[in-house]
Amino acid sequence: MFVQQFSDKDRGLSVHPMSPTWPKRLRTTVHLQDFGAKTLISLYWKPLDPTEAEAKAFEQAMDGMKGGWGGSFDRLDEFLIRASI
Repeated sequence: MFVQQFSDKDRGLSVHPMSPTWPKRLRTTVHLQDFGAKTLISLYWKPLDPTEAEAKAFEQAMDGMKGGWGGSFDRLDEFLIRASI
């Protein structure tokens, strides 16, 4: 588990450069489960102390995040399969 956030040039807390209502801080949890020749990766994101606008922006982006993360993990899976040949 780690906290993810955007920072400015001085390493201070900042906003998403393309979405000012995006939550400033996210708790990110990654679980890895060993299934022998395969590993299940589960990723969980949760805004930390979001404003109402930040919580709404996060909720509205869920479908896009599922597609984005799903596509990224599909590409990782393909890469790992090719790398093991």
